[in-house]
Amino acid sequence: MESVGADPEIIQHKMLAGRMCNAGVPLLELSAAFSHDPRTIQRWGAAMLSGDIEEMARVFAGLGDIQGQPRADPVCMSTLPACQRWGTANPAMPGRPCSPGR
Repeated sequence: MESVGADPEIIQHKMLAGRMCNAGVPLLELSAAFSHDPRTIQRWGAAMLSGDIEEMARVFAGLGDIQGQPRADPVCMSTLPACQRWGTANPAMPGRPCSPGR
């Protein structure tokens, strides 16, 4: 039996959710219990199974998606139609490109 803190940002909380996912507990039940998106919990479980320390560090820190692409910042997301229309320029922040593929 394991006991972890209730703070959803501590790594023990995330690792427990990932271990339970890998043990076959349904994702919807884990999502309700841990208050995280099922896809996030699934990524945590997959990272733990990978055995790759760098991948685990990246996934548990919440840095980017599973393909390793950086997250788009909120300003860029709000100007996404403009980003698509004008290429990679971010009109809200001149000189700063929008994240690729977002």
